[in-house]
Amino acid sequence: MPTSGLALLLRKDNEVFDLARRGRRLPNILMAILAIFMIIVVSFVPFAVATDVIYGNEDALVEIWGGAFYLIAPFLLSIVSLGLWVRGYERRPFSTVGLEAQSRLKKYLVGLAIGFLMLAATIGMMALAGTVEFDPSADRPIGVGVVVGVMLMLAGFLVQGGAEEIMWRGWLVQVLGARYVPWIGLLASSLLFAGLHGSTSIVANLNLVLFAAFLAFYYLYEGSIWGAMGWHATWNWAQASFFGITLSGAFETEHSLMNLRPTGSPLLSGGDFGPEASLFCTAVFLMGLVILALLSKRSAGRTR
Repeated sequence: MPTSGLALLLRKDNEVFDLARRGRRLPNILMAILAIFMIIVVSFVPFAVATDVIYGNEDALVEIWGGAFYLIAPFLLSIVSLGLWVRGYERRPFSTVGLEAQSRLKKYLVGLAIGFLMLAATIGMMALAGTVEFDPSADRPIGVGVVVGVMLMLAGFLVQGGAEEIMWRGWLVQVLGARYVPWIGLLASSLLFAGLHGSTSIVANLNLVLFAAFLAFYYLYEGSIWGAMGWHATWNWAQASFFGITLSGAFETEHSLMNLRPTGSPLLSGGDFGPEASLFCTAVFLMGLVILALLSKRSAGRTR
């Protein structure tokens, strides 16, 4: 059974959890959740206040940065804040949250490629089913003339995707899995992540849980967060800045290479939430989990 391959990744002796045990302290589940929310508050509130004081409104800042500011500044601060927690409270190197693996660049680039291909597969199935189309009526510029804005957004998503993976998978899955049992780390991280990104759509919420679980298993399979960081960054960037479609029901950029819109049944198109609320996205995540399970079983067979 493919699922048994995923169970192999949830063993307590997985090297990911061993790295967390290098520290002097492991937070309990309540402390870990509070730490996550404190990091979010400390990282985002100061920039919201500064934006209001300096610019008066968000529109002026968006015109300058194209939305990338909100993906770079606060998420960089969240990485720094988490690093201070890991070093100061847990007393272990920050690199132990999945950042110390060999072949970092290779893993990261592979993650970038896989994230883009999985999103392209989702969009491709939507196109074949007639549930996504080009939107010629949109008033935002598209094409090669917006390359600078698109690349700026890529830089933003590289920071944002990396920060979220370090925090939600690299750290939270790891510390709760090491403190209790691995499946608690997986479940708590996935449900909290989905809850904070949530929607009124049942399919969207299911896909957000699958999103988080897939990346957690990807992390546990590689023993490194680098691949998941690359995957998350390009998955988000491809939706917003390559295909020009709504990201997680909330984010739209001023610049994109294409301009797509969902059409037809929301179950297949994702509706206003975007592809992440589509059943085609569900199928892609399930297939990703099956592949990870098979790879894990094959890897375990080679080490016997």
